[in-house]
Amino acid sequence: MESRTQPIDGLADRTGPAGKAATRFYVPELDTLRFFAFLAVFLHHATGPAASRWQPGVALSLAEAGGLGVDLFFTLSAYLITKLLLREETVEGKIDVRSFYVRRVLRIWPLYYFYIGVAYVLSLLISQLVIAPGYLALLLVFLGNARMPPYPVVTLLWSVSLEEQFYLIWPLVVRGKSRRSLAMAATTMLVIASIARFLAIRFGYLNPPIWINTFTRLDPFAVGILVAALRLDEMTELNLVARMGLGLLGGGAWFFAIYYCEFYSYFPTVMRTMVGYPAVALGSGAFLLASLGAGKAGARFMLNGWLRYLGKISYGLYVYHLLALIFVGFVCNKMFGQPVAGQPLLIEWPIVFAAGFFLTVLLAAASYRWLESPFLRLKGRFTHIPSRPV
Repeated sequence: MESRTQPIDGLADRTGPAGKAATRFYVPELDTLRFFAFLAVFLHHATGPAASRWQPGVALSLAEAGGLGVDLFFTLSAYLITKLLLREETVEGKIDVRSFYVRRVLRIWPLYYFYIGVAYVLSLLISQLVIAPGYLALLLVFLGNARMPPYPVVTLLWSVSLEEQFYLIWPLVVRGKSRRSLAMAATTMLVIASIARFLAIRFGYLNPPIWINTFTRLDPFAVGILVAALRLDEMTELNLVARMGLGLLGGGAWFFAIYYCEFYSYFPTVMRTMVGYPAVALGSGAFLLASLGAGKAGARFMLNGWLRYLGKISYGLYVYHLLALIFVGFVCNKMFGQPVAGQPLLIEWPIVFAAGFFLTVLLAAASYRWLESPFLRLKGRFTHIPSRPV
């Protein structure tokens, strides 16, 4: 399921720039999948106020399931990081952990810290957006998932903190390990996550602490690792019907976790939690497998240039979209009046959605062009296995 520019592991000519290009690992469909993961989260936040009025509960569950796009991001990250590290060890003979950390810093930190700076300035100017100094300190050291903040502008950064914690540990685990050992490590992660959730509930913890805790959220990372370690991504013979089946399986697993296991319930039960979280991870893995090589199998839309571009800037889309929705909602309140009983007027919903999406894309595109790209070009100097071009 690899880019057509990628030869068999270990057989690449690694001499000079042309050789470096020959080792490129880039799966264009995954950019499109990244955009869909963001779009699910965006739909979750943009339709939340409207969905709370919907009946029956099935419609509300569909809207809530969009929040699970975060889990799909986790699965994608674990798969790609594991794949690239294994590729680097095969081609180079070892994993350059130092260069890996430098690449992560250059990819994640510029936008992350810039956005924290923006959020801090806004908190000084707008009382409704105030952020406690203690939580800002947690964000600065990537411990934003220590607790769920009641600060909407920076709420989503808990997931970036969790991913950075994974990036810190995982290359040390991969180094020198066989694929079988990595599969065992991923299985151990699934066990640890289940035990952590069981103990959390037994000791009286409620959501959201269970949603955002590092140890209780290992499942989607483990699934991504298993796809890479067990070479499940190399099932090239999957036809379009099989991929559609995987997509339905993914959607069904997410819906099951939301509707039947009440994934977002503030009062989780042991049984629902032990089933719901693995179901979400299973769904994320199914979406990943359905997407790998989908363009060649007939799903040409997965190779669409615009969708791939939106996937390329998906980090910015994810970080900026709540700020965009807050701003658009503020403007709508000025235009149409304050929400009635805490709910926006019917006319606001399509306006908030359309304008919020447009503003999010605008912010993310500008950020990618003028803030992130210079660091991404610098990141190339520390890259052994190139992936997507800047």
